[in-house]
Amino acid sequence: FNAELVEEGHSGCVKFKYDQSKEEYQVVVPMGCGGLCGPSNSFYEKLYDAKKDGDNLIVTFKLIYREANLRHEDGKTYVDSYTYYGDSEYTVVIEAEDYSKGTTYEVTFKKNGTAYSFVKSELKSS
Repeated sequence: FNAELVEEGHSGCVKFKYDQSKEEYQVVVPMGCGGLCGPSNSFYEKLYDAKKDGDNLIVTFKLIYREANLRHEDGKTYVDSYTYYGDSEYTVVIEAEDYSKGTTYEVTFKKNGTAYSFVKSELKSS
């Protein structure tokens, strides 16, 4: 694998662009991305750690998922409440926004001159 700086790109419907002045990627997840982040279902992330390991930058974050509990009345749909989950299969119910029970991911970037390039993303055991 030869890592290289990617100025702009996308993965599925998620778009990203490197901001040289801030030395960071700006990531845009549009509403309706894969049906997961529409008005009734969404996911949220929280950064937990960012550390250097030689030329690598390792970023750890957790995701939680939200599902709307819908009510249909008079031909309209209403959101009564939300249920939060710690996994993308919507099987582990958690308290609202309890990131400690979310799914853990680790993303590795490698120093590439004055910037960092994406190397890999891994699902970690929570």
